[in-house]
Amino acid sequence: MEGCALAKKLLICLIFALGAFGELWTLTRAPTAKEPLWVPDEILSNLHTGDLVFRMGDVTDSRIIAITTNFKYSHVGIIVRERPLVIVHAVTGEGERDGVATVSMREFLAHARDFGAARMKFLNEEQKARLAASLLKRVGEDFTLRPRGEANLYCTTLLEQEISKITEFSPQYFKLSLAVLGGEYLAPKAFWHYGGVEILYER
Repeated sequence: MEGCALAKKLLICLIFALGAFGELWTLTRAPTAKEPLWVPDEILSNLHTGDLVFRMGDVTDSRIIAITTNFKYSHVGIIVRERPLVIVHAVTGEGERDGVATVSMREFLAHARDFGAARMKFLNEEQKARLAASLLKRVGEDFTLRPRGEANLYCTTLLEQEISKITEFSPQYFKLSLAVLGGEYLAPKAFWHYGGVEILYER
């Protein structure tokens, strides 16, 4: 869900909602991760195709998303290949990989300040393989941040769209009723807390 357009809008909202420039100063001064976040090898070796990977990003908009949604992670992707691990996610503001892209785990962690992983127990192995294949076909599509009911494509809605083709899937959206940003949006929090999702790792 990380994205420059969202950051600009939410930053304006938070200035008024927080009513404190001290908090805003803290947000804008968040340090950028210089080395990939360390995650134990035994955790990474236990990840398989179809597992969800979460991160708290290393840029200001990630902090804003986390505060707005009251959750420790701002972004989610999914494992589509193993040995080595390959992730598909929809992202903007990461150089040439704007939109739906594949990245290595090292690249994913290079933009992380925190990391978590979860497994969708409501999907079997065959369904997870189909999900991975369908997500790989969407690589290259443009990132589009728009509310529910409009054409959109960001990290969570990419996953929702493809999971819903395989099984019934109804993650909970959150509503923003603000002048500069209104409507319902889907946050990583909805996947973490979804029924039938097993938490594999959290720092």
